[in-house]
Amino acid sequence: MMKRNIDFRAEAKENGVYLYEIAEKLGISEPTFNRYLRMDLSDGMKAKVQV
Repeated sequence: MMKRNIDFRAEAKENGVYLYEIAEKLGISEPTFNRYLRMDLSDGMKAKVQV
């Protein structure tokens, strides 16, 4: 099974940003953000987070 949002995950990793930090910035819990990552992120959600 291929992970979704691999480009997003890779960019975060390259910039040394942890996914929990992104979740904090969005004001949501880390488990909630991880559930969001199970599906393709909308352009609106991607725009909210600048890695």
